[in-house]
Amino acid sequence: PNVVTYNTYISLCAQVLRWRDAMASFDRMQGERLRPSVVSYGALITACGKGDRPEKALRLLKEMGEQRLEVSVPAVSAAISACERGHLWQDAVQRSE
Repeated sequence: PNVVTYNTYISLCAQVLRWRDAMASFDRMQGERLRPSVVSYGALITACGKGDRPEKALRLLKEMGEQRLEVSVPAVSAAISACERGHLWQDAVQRSE
């Protein structure tokens, strides 16, 4: 599998509310020495948000910057939505500023 294959699977996991499977796939991708893309992170942030894991979504957003990836609008939006779902409104406001 390549990064596109993993991204597709992670996105599918997000759609069917399987954040743990998405996270496992992301970890497996890194274990195969494939570099996650902006799309990889965005899909995983979305999966974590839909899985009521806002803290993980925020950690991933921070990790994107640490990996020198462009922190995309969709990724930030997904992290903010995760915070809103998780009643972490203060974090959501902080991320939007």
